Amino acid sequence: MSDEQDALKSQINPPADQQLALDTEPHSGRDRSTSDAWFPPNPPPSSPHSATVIPFSLPAPSFEEGDTSFSRSIDAILATQTEREVVEEKKIAAAVSKRASNVLKLTQENKDLERELKEMAERLEAIERKSQELKTRQGSPTTSKTGDTSPPPGES
Repeated sequence: MSDEQDALKSQINPPADQQLALDTEPHSGRDRSTSDAWFPPNPPPSSPHSATVIPFSLPAPSFEEGDTSFSRSIDAILATQTEREVVEEKKIAAAVSKRASNVLKLTQENKDLERELKEMAERLEAIERKSQELKTRQGSPTTSKTGDTSPPPGES
């Protein structure tokens, strides 16, 4: 039994020089420094341990079957969120632009109305002055210094 245990231990933990050879030894045209590099070489079929040792190797990942990789799906999710954010930002920007345009229009309209109000106030003041002048012209012959309030001549 001790011979079998020693053989098994030597297969599991090969000596350093054999381990180095395993790391760099090409196997079937590919480098053995990948995931199965630490496994010992297959024992000969006549060995009693040949049935217990199963070589282990992972298949190479395949990305050719379509867009199924995790990173691609995450990118798709992030891109979708980004597109949604862009659409929302465009809507917000359009609303802000519309509000700004409305504010500018209202500001211009307010300035125009203030200018019109000022012009109307000036015209009203001018009319009031003329009216006052007419009253003073018409009222000066009727109002004498003696206090006589008789109607002007020709108005009887």
